[in-house]
Amino acid sequence: MNLRVKAWLGVLILTCSCGGAVVPGAADGGTPDPGGGGSGGGAIATGSGGAIDPGSGGSSIGAGGSSIGAGGSSIGSGGASGGRNPFGNPCPLVPPRDPGMLAGNCSLLGRWNVNGSHGSVQSMGIIEFDADGTYYGGPLAIDLSQTYAYDGAYTVSGSTFNLLFSCGDGCNGSGTFGVEFQSNCSLAVLNESITECTGNRKVVAGKVVLTRQ
Repeated sequence: MNLRVKAWLGVLILTCSCGGAVVPGAADGGTPDPGGGGSGGGAIATGSGGAIDPGSGGSSIGAGGSSIGAGGSSIGSGGASGGRNPFGNPCPLVPPRDPGMLAGNCSLLGRWNVNGSHGSVQSMGIIEFDADGTYYGGPLAIDLSQTYAYDGAYTVSGSTFNLLFSCGDGCNGSGTFGVEFQSNCSLAVLNESITECTGNRKVVAGKVVLTRQ
């Protein structure tokens, strides 16, 4: 009886030792065995595959983030250019500045039909004053959102419009104008009182009548 028990225990111990040998082999990346130990190895390999898949997904999402960022830069550069190009002149875009504010409730900001006259010279067209202290103008048919024939820089204070410089409108010197609004701010009259130009600025010179579009 004792001999039989000892023999049975010996077989049991040998079987357990073999199972232990197979499991470490599978965990170490060895070739899975078709037996039960092999199945255990397959389960561990599947776990490794799961770890790889989320990693790949993470990289893909990261690449998408970079693509969105590049789109943001593209929009930013479009904003900086303003979308305007000079028409028939070499005048560059005017650097932005704080133009100040006029007294009262009326403003020059926006797009106007312009009629400028000084002496025997009279010019008509359209002009746009922007909130960054710049203005752009041209003939009546021009699209000022895309192009311009002349431009300049200005500041305002109280009832005074100060033309700092211009390009493409004849003289590029400065000028000082009084501003008077009429017809519920839809009409503005600029009368030049001081100028560095001697009659050779074409549009924003002398008496300038603006009618809001």
